[in-house]
Amino acid sequence: MQLKAIEQVILNNIGMRYDELSISTDAKEILDFAILHTCVNLAREEIKLNTNIKALNKIGTAIVVASGTSVYSLPSDFDVPITMYYWSSGGSEAIELEQMYVESLPSKIPVTVGSATPDTGTPSGYLILDTSTDLIQIALYPTPAVSGVILPVYKPVLTEKTVSTDEDTLMKRYPKTVIDFATSFAFQLLKKDDKQHDKYYGLGLSECFKIDLREMKADSNYKDKPSSVLIARRAGRLSK
Repeated sequence: MQLKAIEQVILNNIGMRYDELSISTDAKEILDFAILHTCVNLAREEIKLNTNIKALNKIGTAIVVASGTSVYSLPSDFDVPITMYYWSSGGSEAIELEQMYVESLPSKIPVTVGSATPDTGTPSGYLILDTSTDLIQIALYPTPAVSGVILPVYKPVLTEKTVSTDEDTLMKRYPKTVIDFATSFAFQLLKKDDKQHDKYYGLGLSECFKIDLREMKADSNYKDKPSSVLIARRAGRLSK
């Protein structure tokens, strides 16, 4: 569904009319119409953050890693990391890096007593740092001992939609979920009604669960199954 059609339903849900608000010359209603666009964009971000929609995932451009340098900048549209891979120079196998947090660094970074910097080696993890010139930075640990490349796979920052004919993957495939989340924000921002906000936000979250189920079923390579330990335990119970 295009932006106009989605916003028509949202306004109907909150007791307002699109044909009146969209052409109004009143300063407050012009602002309300802009906020309506914001509600839709907030809804799209909520779906992105609460689901694993493969069509949204982006494989970044490989970033060259230099020996002895740990901090690197990720693409400007980088948002939530899904995974990060590392190849050492001359290596043919990718290493999936573990995301680290400040609290866990002391136990995971090798340090030589008397050295001013952590030991170098083959990176096994990464830490998300602050931003620099709008680029998110990461630090590899341990610091690479040899050159190589890293390849991020991530959820991108979504482009805002403001034109009536705008449409994207989420609006095409999951319009009801966009509408439910956007309606919740419209009740919150335009109507100041927290009760209805909570109601429609809950509807949106329940749709996110259904979206993930659809995404898994659509993946022909999905082979998830219980661990071998659990299978053995079940077999043991059945054999007795």
